[in-house]
Amino acid sequence: MPSAEGIAPITFDKASEQLRAQSRVLQTLFPGVDVEKLAAKSQDELLGLLRLGELHHGQHHDAQSALPEPEPIQDEIVGLPNSSGAEDSAPISENGEPVDERKWDESLDEPVPVAIDDINAIGLATDEHARSYLGVTSMSATLRAIFRLCPAAKEHTAQCARALVATPAPAPATQPVLGRDPALSILREQRCIDFYFEYIHPITPLLDEQDFRSQHASGSRQDGSWMGLLNMVCALGSIASGSEGLHEQYYRQARSFTGLDSLGSGNMDSLQALCLLGGYYLHYRNSPNMAYSILGAAHRVAIALGLHREPKRATNNVVEFILPGYVGVLGPDDHAANLLQANTRLCLICERLQQRFAQFGRPSNQEILSLDAQLQDWFGDLPESLKSAENSPPQYQFARELMKTRYFNARIILARSLILYIAHDCKRKLKELMPEQRHMLNMSCQVATEAIDSTARYWMPNRIQVWNMAWYLFQACSVPLLCIAIEKNLQHSSLPPNENVDVWKSSLAKALETFTEMRPWMRASDRSPDIVSAIYEAIIATEADGTMRTPSATDGSIDMFGWCDEQLTEMDWGVFLGDESLTRGMFPI
Repeated sequence: MPSAEGIAPITFDKASEQLRAQSRVLQTLFPGVDVEKLAAKSQDELLGLLRLGELHHGQHHDAQSALPEPEPIQDEIVGLPNSSGAEDSAPISENGEPVDERKWDESLDEPVPVAIDDINAIGLATDEHARSYLGVTSMSATLRAIFRLCPAAKEHTAQCARALVATPAPAPATQPVLGRDPALSILREQRCIDFYFEYIHPITPLLDEQDFRSQHASGSRQDGSWMGLLNMVCALGSIASGSEGLHEQYYRQARSFTGLDSLGSGNMDSLQALCLLGGYYLHYRNSPNMAYSILGAAHRVAIALGLHREPKRATNNVVEFILPGYVGVLGPDDHAANLLQANTRLCLICERLQQRFAQFGRPSNQEILSLDAQLQDWFGDLPESLKSAENSPPQYQFARELMKTRYFNARIILARSLILYIAHDCKRKLKELMPEQRHMLNMSCQVATEAIDSTARYWMPNRIQVWNMAWYLFQACSVPLLCIAIEKNLQHSSLPPNENVDVWKSSLAKALETFTEMRPWMRASDRSPDIVSAIYEAIIATEADGTMRTPSATDGSIDMFGWCDEQLTEMDWGVFLGDESLTRGMFPI
């Protein structure tokens, strides 16, 4: 799963200085004029203000009052900190919110996981004050754009959400008590360990499998660091095995060994336990903020252990930690080594992508296309064994597919940012798309279609694999949904209808069918298919005048909620779908 990336202090300071400089320039050019009123004016009106300012220097207040007030534009987008339209996907400190609202609640003591993941925009369904640190790259930005373009989609999704919430969630299955039968507990542990190394180790080779199995078989270690790591491995292995709630019992045991006291005696076992906790388990429990905090602690433990140093200058223990984790997964043809190297290069490109989006101001089209070209070059340089399933060893097929899916997702994030700006312009002032803008829509949907096709073809029936692939499938669906909403909003344009819209609808239909097939292996808290289904049905049923007709059985639309009734959670979408925060802006000026 993608991890949260914080903004470095130097980046924040630079952005703040740029913002202050822009404010000074605006006040110099338009003294005494409110920034919100400036944002609502056209270029000609702004030039007119400048000319008036030159003719009536020193009387700018009178000049401003003489101009007719522009009609208020809904969803006004202003990037200044004190603006009421400030980006609600921006850091909380920039929105001037009260101190008592700067909090989150991701308690793991709930009997059923709650959908509070803001990365998926699902967190907005349960916490109206939630803010995404991903800004324009987040799903919340995409959903807001869709609902502005198609208000009927918001209304229809709210109705479907109420129907879902009305159905009670199933009671959690009774789980065996750990430790009641020591012999059975050992067998259960061994089974979970086997599933961990079969499904998780190939995509995250964090442990030395041979050494771990040897220590577990000996039964000689009972120290806190080892017990924390063992229980985290068993928790993740139980998830991979398909167990519904066994992982919670292993987590409770691991939590007793991975508290603050564990930071007082740093070692490799405690570090690996923290990495598995923050990098995997807490994300599975939809607790991304807590996971981010845990990974921050793990990062500092790693530095304290000297893992940031070159191996030749590190201690023997560090070398033994670094190398076996890689050696344990190396095959005769070094396929795992090639996989790790390819993932490393992909991460470096994604790091540059994150750094750019963390900076102040929207990236230019050239910057986005340059990053996309780097991603395509990376994929083109991959060896054939990492591109096709036919040439990949069976044990690495999912690792290969997950890497390819991450590649598609990086391109989707780039493309989606472009069409979000088009959607913004479309709602405010754009009456029709320029040819290059329509080309961007087609190009973005082509990337999303490739991602959907790949997931539909190569997903595997396992809880860990479906958890990852369904998340990326949800991201891919956002692109054709947004593009269809844009095209629907421009039906009165002089341009002919986009002939690719039917292709986009087919891709969404395939994605929904894939979600249906994945459902038995999805978490009960996963609401991604429901969100995609409701929005898709509303958009295709929306007429040119913005009203929504009632779909009929002859429309060929998909029955999108009948297949997910058996696994529902107590989700209050009313906060998200009925909140005025949907009309707040998300783009910097």
